[in-house]
Amino acid sequence: WSSDVCSSDLSTKIYFRILAFAKGSLTFLPLYILCTLLSILFGMLNIVLLIPLLKVIFDKAEPKHLSMPEFNNPAQFIVDYFDYWFDKILVEHGNLGSLYFVCAVVMVSVLFANVFRYMAQRIMLKIRVLTSLESYFTEIKI
Repeated sequence: WSSDVCSSDLSTKIYFRILAFAKGSLTFLPLYILCTLLSILFGMLNIVLLIPLLKVIFDKAEPKHLSMPEFNNPAQFIVDYFDYWFDKILVEHGNLGSLYFVCAVVMVSVLFANVFRYMAQRIMLKIRVLTSLESYFTEIKI
């Protein structure tokens, strides 16, 4: 059991030693993680939005949520709120209007996913440049 504790302490020391080399890039890390997570979220939303799109295309869309949803669970509220607007547009404007609505939401979601992906790549580029500059200046001992 004592060898497990020693290996754990050793791995922790190695981990912190590696993190010491990333001091300059740790300032960009939270923003990078946020942009990456938002890109993933909007990317998944693109796939989920295919369901109402296909329902409208194959004429299977039926209005079910005609009353404003109540706020209980944030994730469920977002889904119910989208369904409410989708069904409201379906009733008022028909299949073509709901198709326009779903396509507009998909386009906005694709745009946001790509913008956040681009921002994450730009931040990663800054981190790589900082890391390469630090390694360059430590090699020439300025």
